[in-house]
Amino acid sequence: MYDFLNSLFGGTYNFFNSLFSVLFGLLSDLGNKIVSGISSFANFIGTTLNNLFEALKQVLVWLFQPIYDFIMGFVYLLNKIAELLVYIVHIIARLFQIAQEIISEIYNTLLGFNYTGSTNYYNIPSAYNDSFQQVSNFFSQTGFNTIAYIMAVFVWILAAYAAIKIATRKE
Repeated sequence: MYDFLNSLFGGTYNFFNSLFSVLFGLLSDLGNKIVSGISSFANFIGTTLNNLFEALKQVLVWLFQPIYDFIMGFVYLLNKIAELLVYIVHIIARLFQIAQEIISEIYNTLLGFNYTGSTNYYNIPSAYNDSFQQVSNFFSQTGFNTIAYIMAVFVWILAAYAAIKIATRKE
């Protein structure tokens, strides 16, 4: 029976089968073309939007670059002013330290001027004390102690002059 139906409707079956396969092929090609067109359109829109955003970014950078540069320059200026203030504070602290040392040394020097001319603070062994007293009395009677005082003043003046030359020496 199958052979009978096949012989009766076989040509029609082949005709419709080939017609449907052609239609399905055309529809498949049409679908591929539509998908390809949509994909191309989406790529075009994506590329256009990307280029538009890049251009917008470049315009914004161009507009705000001077403001950014100004802010960064101002921050740099503040940084350098702060560094300068730190250096000034260090210099002032050193100047106060030097002034304190100078005043302290002058005070100690002035306290050292307590020479009375007596020999009470000399610790000389007793065997030599009589000889020393005789020499000291001889110098007192002849006026050599006055010369010694004057020489001590000159030594102080020369020491002060040498200290000033050392302090003002340029290297």
